Amino acid sequence: MMSHPKAIGAAAAALGFCQMCFAGTVAFVQGLIYDGTALPMLGVQVVLSVIALVTWRYLPRCRSSV
Repeated sequence: MMSHPKAIGAAAAALGFCQMCFAGTVAFVQGLIYDGTALPMLGVQVVLSVIALVTWRYLPRCRSSV
């Protein structure tokens, strides 16, 4: 973001919007599969954790030259 300092606010707003949309979608899906126990919540957390781990593992990392 340092190469485009005027777009930092817009980028932060876009990321926040995407995060809230994803959270709302996950909450909606979790509500659909709720069966009165904690198992659907556990299942959603496990699935999202695996997705986060795979994403972290396989996305290229930015290397800073500092």
